[in-house]
Amino acid sequence: MNWIHRFLFGVFIAGFASCSPVTQVKPLEKNQKAVTASFGGPMIVYSKLPIPIPFCNAGFSYGLNSRVTASAQLGLTSLAFGVIQLDPGILYGIRMPANNHQIGISAFLKTHLLLDKWEGNFRWYPELGIQTYKEWGRNMVYAGASGWFETRFPTEKRAAGNVWVPMLNLGYTRQKTKWNLTAEAKWIAPNISKNDIVVDFIGPGTNGTLGLYLGLARKF
Repeated sequence: MNWIHRFLFGVFIAGFASCSPVTQVKPLEKNQKAVTASFGGPMIVYSKLPIPIPFCNAGFSYGLNSRVTASAQLGLTSLAFGVIQLDPGILYGIRMPANNHQIGISAFLKTHLLLDKWEGNFRWYPELGIQTYKEWGRNMVYAGASGWFETRFPTEKRAAGNVWVPMLNLGYTRQKTKWNLTAEAKWIAPNISKNDIVVDFIGPGTNGTLGLYLGLARKF
């Protein structure tokens, strides 16, 4: 088992790394669809260079109505190394801005399902988050917070004994009629020390790591 597989099934299962940016911040219109792709991950030092872990994800979203969007993502990098990762979720528009002078608020519930095909290990992590966003013209900025919740028992199996793994994020989306391009930064697991982890994570202080991501969406 090479280092990338150990990372995928060690760090993933520890709940230390969120492997994708926020899929949807603003709900889609009713019956609108979107195909999504993302690239990036937690920042590490590799061969003395700072790089993001190259996680790739593909997904699909569908607007159930003007406030509720359903989505699911498949982890392509995880799949390449034998970890089947599927992330279904629901986004709800709490406050839908009537114009560009107002701030929108949305919340999402997502479940991360992971299966190691070699050893048959299965893990699932629910995630709950909230986002605020502001639009002007074709631009949108957003910020929010979310957290993975540990489901492993006994407690000793959890990441540093934590019940949840929080994350803070800040992003920018360039919106066009059909295409959206997003750049996002995350502070992942600020409540977990990175001192005892083999991978050299980059982040402020001794806890957590910084994540950088690019996302692309095609609406139709």
